[in-house]
Parts: sequence; structure tokens; C-alpha cells
Amino acid sequence: DYYDPTKLKQITDRTVLVTTLYQTTGLASGNDGFVNITNVGGAIKVGFPVKGKPWQGTIGNALALYPYNISLLTIDSVLVPIDVILGAPSPSAARMNITQVVSQGGNFSTFITLLQSSGVDKIFQDHDVPPGLTIFVPTNAAFDALPKGTLTKLSSAQIVALLEFHAMPSYYPMQSLVTLTSSQSTLATGSGGGSYALTITTKGGSPLISTGFNDVSVAATLYSNNPVAIFSVSSVLMPTDIFGTAPSTTPGPSPVSPSPTPISTPTPSLVPTPSSAPTPLNPTLPPVVSPTPASPSPIPVLPLSPPAPGPENAFNNPPAPGPEGTSGSVGIAFLSYDWNAILWLVMAVCLI
Repeated sequence: DYYDPTKLKQITDRTVLVTTLYQTTGLASGNDGFVNITNVGGAIKVGFPVKGKPWQGTIGNALALYPYNISLLTIDSVLVPIDVILGAPSPSAARMNITQVVSQGGNFSTFITLLQSSGVDKIFQDHDVPPGLTIFVPTNAAFDALPKGTLTKLSSAQIVALLEFHAMPSYYPMQSLVTLTSSQSTLATGSGGGSYALTITTKGGSPLISTGFNDVSVAATLYSNNPVAIFSVSSVLMPTDIFGTAPSTTPGPSPVSPSPTPISTPTPSLVPTPSSAPTPLNPTLPPVVSPTPASPSPIPVLPLSPPAPGPENAFNNPPAPGPEGTSGSVGIAFLSYDWNAILWLVMAVCLI
């Protein structure tokens, strides 16, 4: 945790138990990986939680401060863990071989080969002590499902970070794994300045690991005995610190299909099909009754009176005498026409 002089002065009338990096190595026995910090009359005392000797030194001035990351403080004595003073603890039982346990599960040869070639197997083995280690092992099929060239494009440092990303620095059996709700650090956390964190949720009663790039289900327990738990997973855990954000799954706009050539619809015939027989253009006309021709009347001859005497002109000249035996009169003849023929001619013109 981060403590600067300001935060230390806020400790009043109480003692704060702080975890040290020695505790995270798993080499500390008992409470030797913890220290007590107490404010005694304004003096900040620090010491191991040992009965009868609560303080081993007094914290002095700050040498350097990097807010919320690193605080370098002076102390007037060396803090020596009790197990170092009393001697190393008795050797424990033979430690488990992690790669051997994984190989016995079968179908994990790719992961084992990567562990051994990168040296990460030794890093895993060093955590075979409290607070323990939780490892997620992808199957060979999970590695085969990666896009071609995914691993060959990574640097050796990225390969190490990828493998360390598959382990959490604490022991979590299955019953504890499903209770985790916050973001969890991994052995790769801090590598290259990256977070390399993952989130574990529950789906259908089983743990689901979210890396920010992909979601991976926990398939089965391969080994679980404090301080080590090993689980098989269905896919390779892909950290965003290496692979970036997940590719979008939102479907894009559908491509516009070319419009089909419209099929020409035949224009209906302008000549309708009659529902009944057409009316003939030359209907049968009723018979025309010819009138009985009247006897032609004699052409009347109108006598002309001789013009009155007056100046000579074309009209007051006496007519020339006609041929012998005729009078010198002018007659107007009224012609007699065949009205029946004229009627037929008019009807024919109308019908045309």
C-alpha cells in the first residue's frame, strides 16, 4: 500500500496492519510478512506483530514521493523478520511440479511447451507457496483456433506476458472463483507498464473470464490443493495490452444489390375484343318508297312585253326575230329532276 507522511499522520489512536512485499513472495511464515504502523504521540512507529516487542523502528523523513505509487521513507533501524532471527523454518514437504500436473491432464502440450521454452514454468513454480497461484490452461484446440501467425508475431517479452496473464497470484479454488466480482491482477500485471487485469463473472453457475478482448469459460478443474489451483479453459486469454480492443461485432450496412433489369410488360392491344358482334357499318336501310311521278306540267311560256321606248341600250333594243314559225319571245324552262336518285346519293355520302 502507499503511505506518505500525510497519510501516516492520519493514523491516530490505533494500529494499522500492513502487508509487505515479503509476504507476497510466499516465503514468510506466520505473520512475518506483515508490519504494524502506530502513531505514538506524533512519532510513527513500525514493527512486526510480535507480542512483547511491538516496535522495531521509527519512521523519519520522506526521501522521495511519487503520489499514490512510491513513497521512500527513512527509518532508524533495520526490520528483520523473526524467522530470519530464529533461523529458517524446517523444510516442508516436496513441492509439486506444476508442468507435470498439467501434462497429466492431457491435451495441453502446446501450453507446456511455451512455458518451458520461455522459462515461465520456473516463475509459476516459485509461486507454489502461500498466498498461492491460480492457473488457467488453454487446450491445444484453443491454440489451434488462433488466427495463423498470432504467436509468431509476438516478441519474447510479449510471450512471457501472455503466459503470465494466465495466472493469478493467489489460490482460488472453484468455490472461491465464482465469488470474485472486481478486476483481478495477474502475474503479468505491471509488465511493460500494462495492467494485464481480468474480470471474472458467473454465467450459468460457472466462472466466465473477461479479458476485455474475449470472454472465456472455465471448463474443468485439473488440480486444486492449497496453495495451487489449475483450471482448463476453452480459449486462449487475450490481454488488451497486447492485442488491443476486441474487434467490433456490430454488423455493417448490407451491400446494395444491383437492381434487376425490369421485365417489360407487353402493352395490351388497343383493339378490344368485342363482347358481341359489331354493328355493321352499312345497316340495312328501310325501303324507300318512290313517289309516284307526277305528270310533267307544260313549260309555261311567259310573254315578254316590249320594252318601253327610251334610250338605246342592251335592253331596249328589240330582239331579233327568231326562226320562222316562232315568235320573238324568250322562255324560261324549269327542269324536272329524279328526286329518288338524289336521295340515294345523299344517303351514300352520309354513310361514307
